[in-house]
Amino acid sequence: MFICLECFHVFDEPKIWTETHGLDSPPYETYAACPQCGGSFTEAYECECCGEWIDGEYVKIGNERYCINCYTHYE
Repeated sequence: MFICLECFHVFDEPKIWTETHGLDSPPYETYAACPQCGGSFTEAYECECCGEWIDGEYVKIGNERYCINCYTHYE
């Protein structure tokens, strides 16, 4: 899963956008971005305890991932 850093939309796959820069023929610029707003994105994981999406630091125990707040509360 991925999360947009601008609109915080969570999605499975980024959309491939094409920017022509006003040109009538290639080469065009293509890039992967958020399918909702076209913003930049990062990989995200869902916290096993609270269900919030984690896009930064997390604690991994086995195959489960926990946000820092849940892990310190769980400790």
